[in-house]
Amino acid sequence: MLRRIVILAVVSGLVAASAFAQGTRSRRVEQQPAAAVSAPHAAATDPALDPLALPALPFAPGETLTYDVEWNNNTRAATLTLAVGDKGTYFGQQGLQLTANVQTVGMVRLFATVEGAFKSFSNPRTMLPFRAENRSSVNGKVESQTIVFDRDKGVAVVGQRSTPIAADTGDPLSLFYRLRALPLKIGDTYTLDGFVERREQWKAVVEARESIPTDRGSSNAFRIAFMPVKGGQPDDANKIRIWFTDTAARVPVLITAEPTFGPIRMTLTSSRGAKA
Repeated sequence: MLRRIVILAVVSGLVAASAFAQGTRSRRVEQQPAAAVSAPHAAATDPALDPLALPALPFAPGETLTYDVEWNNNTRAATLTLAVGDKGTYFGQQGLQLTANVQTVGMVRLFATVEGAFKSFSNPRTMLPFRAENRSSVNGKVESQTIVFDRDKGVAVVGQRSTPIAADTGDPLSLFYRLRALPLKIGDTYTLDGFVERREQWKAVVEARESIPTDRGSSNAFRIAFMPVKGGQPDDANKIRIWFTDTAARVPVLITAEPTFGPIRMTLTSSRGAKA
């Protein structure tokens, strides 16, 4: 049960809902038809010609965000830390390293010791990954996974298995950061597609702009709903919501979800290196 709580908290925060096998794609449906995201990978060699390139990133190397994860309205179950690493050469490619680390805390560890470490290595122009690594430990039992996103061949490779992907398919962590760099306006709707163990589709809707408390006082933020697409329709059963500040930094300050085993609330408690 606690493993599910922590995993849901982390993956909700990374724009997925209930297991490692859920992910996202950042694509503006109304303004960018499917054909527009199927351009050959070679176009990425010129940022001016790459339709997936981002005009600017609202974060920079050195940014670290820390969250408290609460369960059932009164239990502090875990902590989550998101960090942006240095730009450099990783696995033969220029990239930006992203990390997410989660662990159970306090009395919860008497019942379950859960730790998760996620890494994503992404193209710094598009924030789309070329490699992702996931490692989880539950009471000492360790599971790990490595995904290679081969953009030239249009496949994601896990072990000996290859799965076809779209030009903008990625893992939840990198796409969470890519989403921060996209324009957000009330009423905007995005269709998302990603990969961990299989491809999944999601819908993201910018619902409102409202004031919420943050580690630096109250701030105006965009509230975004995330819903898995099932049978062609969005499913809002888990009521996943995330709030990004409406500043240039687009800092994620609050994430909530309401799964059947109890509500989850992730609150930003500290930030270092975030842009103003």
